[in-house]
Amino acid sequence: MTRRSRQRIPLLSAGSFGVAAVVALACLLTAGCTDSEPPEPGAAEPSQPGRTPAASAEPSPAKPAPPSKPPKPQYPMGLTFRDLGQWVFSPDRTAMFPEREKNTVVRDFETDRVLRLTAEGEACAWSPDSRWLLYWNRGWCVVSRNGETNRRLTAHDGTGADDPQWAGNLPLWHPDGPSLLLLDEQNRFRLVDVTGQRDRQIATTDAIPVRHRSAAPNFFVGPDGAWLFYVDRDRVGFLRADGTAHRASRRALRDCGPPQWSADGTAVLVLAQAPKRDGHYVKQAWRIDLASGKAQPVCRADPIRREGGRYVLVFAPEGFRAAYVAADRDQPRIVLVDARTHHITKIHDEREATSLAFSPDGNALAYVADDDEDLVALDLDEPRGVRVAFEPLSDRGNPVIEGWTADNRALHLWTAKQTRWQVDVRDGTARRLWPDTWMGPAKRTEFETAHVPLEEENLFPAPEPFEAVPPATADLEPNLQDLPVQVVPETPAEP
Repeated sequence: MTRRSRQRIPLLSAGSFGVAAVVALACLLTAGCTDSEPPEPGAAEPSQPGRTPAASAEPSPAKPAPPSKPPKPQYPMGLTFRDLGQWVFSPDRTAMFPEREKNTVVRDFETDRVLRLTAEGEACAWSPDSRWLLYWNRGWCVVSRNGETNRRLTAHDGTGADDPQWAGNLPLWHPDGPSLLLLDEQNRFRLVDVTGQRDRQIATTDAIPVRHRSAAPNFFVGPDGAWLFYVDRDRVGFLRADGTAHRASRRALRDCGPPQWSADGTAVLVLAQAPKRDGHYVKQAWRIDLASGKAQPVCRADPIRREGGRYVLVFAPEGFRAAYVAADRDQPRIVLVDARTHHITKIHDEREATSLAFSPDGNALAYVADDDEDLVALDLDEPRGVRVAFEPLSDRGNPVIEGWTADNRALHLWTAKQTRWQVDVRDGTARRLWPDTWMGPAKRTEFETAHVPLEEENLFPAPEPFEAVPPATADLEPNLQDLPVQVVPETPAEP
């Protein structure tokens, strides 16, 4: 019903009694008047010979509009898409610092200010809470994002132009404090609280050998910060963040890659080589239980596809299942394997899948389809899936899945144009979250899948367990040195 007809209804009903009387009198006076009931309001008029039926006042149902394109993203502080590739975002995406520049400059989106925090020094890494910056200037230093605190953690006998002195990938931010894990001048693996409240020695180079700083082990922090995992060429180890429960092995696994963590941080999935009885090595995926030190093979690494030097392999939240993309085009492209049973299952035959992600409840697996540039979510319990097509997600390249929402119904993605999206795979909506907001429909299609059991692989067991390492922990006095603070606000460049 149109707005005009809706306005007429009150006008007709207000004087309904008087109008009815006039109409009745006219009928009596008019010849040929019948006693039939008057048509109800809105009823169709009966057709008459030689007369075209009147057109309906109601508009015909509108066809659903096709997915509309979002407007061009408006990046903050006049930044362009080209600028974003040269700066490093804070974890919460509220600030940036430039790469490959010998100073520490921050564009702060929260305050809309540009701050030059130090006169010299190369910024290296944000803290997990986005409030601190690690930088190098004659030693490792940290500066608060607002510029109020500036401290040196380690001293270095050299010039400010010297390259940062890494020890493997240390220093590395730890979520507790926030704190930094580093190798200090006394060859101690030290957890440094940047506020100066407490320091902790978690190990020494006697427990974790270091031949020289560039060949020091690489460390990785678990999702809740409770466990640390480290690797070098022929040594794999792990320990709690307080230095206890340390286990390591020199011959169980070698050439171990970066770990993928279970959701609770108590197990890791790694790709590493293990020796066979004939002296040769075979590369397999391994599940390592950190509390017990038990390593069990999951699947061979040979059929797993590599992209950018990394295997397309993900660990399920519960810490037992893994999904990977097979490299051999004659084999299923996506495979699910269970470390408890060693059952291998083909779950889909997508040819060019990438960016895999398990849902938090472990019941679904999402990926980006290279062939169609669509977002796909597979049900792991039922033979069905959902495909979501939305063209802006694949502008300038395929998107990367950041992860699922906690309710298991939507995915967060980053596009090649540095925009962040949330795509609901249940109702087919796409919402741009950064740098500005926009929401629109996407094309959602359901389809059937097949779960086909595959032949189990002949896996090799770990040759020896991870052995306990005596703890070398101690509480240490903080030795931070406060540095002069220089904060120079600058006017942002005009867009």
